[in-house]
Amino acid sequence: MTLVYFTIAWISGIIAGRYLHTMPVRLAVLIALAASAAVILWRRRRTRLPFALAIALALGAGRVLASQPRIDAGHLAHYNDGGWSTVRGYVAAEPTLRDTYTELGISASELVQSDISRPVSGKLLARVGHYPRHEYGDRVVVSGPLETPPVLDGFDYRAYLAIHDIHSLMPRAQVRRLPGREGSYLLRW
Repeated sequence: MTLVYFTIAWISGIIAGRYLHTMPVRLAVLIALAASAAVILWRRRRTRLPFALAIALALGAGRVLASQPRIDAGHLAHYNDGGWSTVRGYVAAEPTLRDTYTELGISASELVQSDISRPVSGKLLARVGHYPRHEYGDRVVVSGPLETPPVLDGFDYRAYLAIHDIHSLMPRAQVRRLPGREGSYLLRW
């Protein structure tokens, strides 16, 4: 039964971290206090479980906060909605064929905006034509308007893409393949 309590506390922490946006400093203080209290009061049998559950709750929230990207000047999403952009990177996932376009998940390494080139990290979803076909690992340059994914009526497309670590969208992209391949050899195989 104790494992069930730990699981409930962990999941509650994940929910709290997702919806309450707990500050990381406060979370670190909470974990430190709960761990300290658990060590001090461990001999009291009645207090063991509540303190251990508090630690599980804090660790669940910490897991969510640790998985959030730090969007700063080195992250591609920092430059969303800034107009026409050119992004250099490689196809980081198997392309998805739709009726009228192909979706490419691209891991970015360089961004050019307003004739200024900067190294960046992050992923974007580019919608391109069906031809030429692209494969995982292809080095590419995509150009188009770099946008923040929208929140649609009844569906949070932004949150859906964020689950896949994609925070930028290029809905009308022009793509050019570069020589060479990147990514995992095993996944390409």
